[in-house]
Amino acid sequence: MKMKNNYKIKGIKNFLPAYCDYTTPKGKKGFDELYYSISSLDAVKDIKNIDYIGFWKENTCWGDECGHGECLSANKPYYYKARKNIKKRRNNILTMFPGEDWRNPSISKIYYKNKLCKFYFNFSISRETPSLIRKAVELKKKNIFDKFTVKNKKLVIFCLAYLKQDLEAYFYDYFTLKILKKKYGYSAKVIKKGEYSNEDYNKASKDFEKMNITFCKEQLIKLPAKDKKELLNGSISTIDEDGIYEVPNGNYIASCITSEDIYGEHDPGTFNPLGYLVELQK
Repeated sequence: MKMKNNYKIKGIKNFLPAYCDYTTPKGKKGFDELYYSISSLDAVKDIKNIDYIGFWKENTCWGDECGHGECLSANKPYYYKARKNIKKRRNNILTMFPGEDWRNPSISKIYYKNKLCKFYFNFSISRETPSLIRKAVELKKKNIFDKFTVKNKKLVIFCLAYLKQDLEAYFYDYFTLKILKKKYGYSAKVIKKGEYSNEDYNKASKDFEKMNITFCKEQLIKLPAKDKKELLNGSISTIDEDGIYEVPNGNYIASCITSEDIYGEHDPGTFNPLGYLVELQK
């Protein structure tokens, strides 16, 4: 849909479930943490963020005070002052809490004069999406809550929970391959090409299990930088290419769009955003 002949909106295929399903880890009720994240691809590849990706829940507080559709920016989360146990860090990864009824947002990419430079995460289920996006983009005064920098013209939208799972899988594979090399005499070249026997790999996996090495911060952080890079590259390779977008370099701002901004409505007791607008800062 065109907007003022300069803008064009295109929907992005939703790769997360429409609703977050209940889960019962250790007998406790909760929700699957399948929330969208957006950042520069550089930030996801940065080994300084490997512990955040691997243990992101521990670095971002999911408290009861979080309302529908709130953004849990890793840089400056809402209610940060009340969360004194959270270590503030600038890692350029923004993660968004599900919307009303634990519904994940619909996402649109917005082109200005045929150049992709804006994204809208729509949490509203009762508003007309094209009209809402038009009004959000045209707002002169926006509630900017964070920003991140794109340097390599690559921006990525992904699920941090998926990335965490892949990182953990590569972590265990990393140690198994180490054993395969040391105990079973395979060269690094052969291992890189995957030219080892399945039988020996299974034996190495069992040897690794006996070592009682678990996926934890201490083990992850003390790995050499080269190995951290390898683990990150492996997990990032599982991100769908459709989730990586070529955009202009620069600072991108994230704005919270509320009912008050668009329709002049205000409920003093709630804070339930209609959505988030991410755009290149002018």
